Amino acid sequence: MLAHALKIGSLFLGLLLAQTARAQSLAAQQALDSIRSKYKLPALLAAVIEPGQIRYVYAGVRRNDRPAPVKLTDYFHLGSDTKAITSLLAASCTGIAGCWT
Repeated sequence: MLAHALKIGSLFLGLLLAQTARAQSLAAQQALDSIRSKYKLPALLAAVIEPGQIRYVYAGVRRNDRPAPVKLTDYFHLGSDTKAITSLLAASCTGIAGCWT
């Protein structure tokens, strides 16, 4: 039930953002698309936060095997690497990296 509520909330937020987002500039979309192509990603989205506004830039396709373009309201995985990087830094700073396997 909680997962269903979160999906509905995410969808509502996505629709709200789509209504308030300004049109993306062609130069920003081309820059994002070159990064996406370089790293062979199906899609990429970036938020540009400025005083008084948030702009969204997105490029790519929903799936590699289908040509449907990505939309602002699509779901994106927000990965977290903070714990992995923090533990790596802690291990290298203390010199006991071999103990953390």
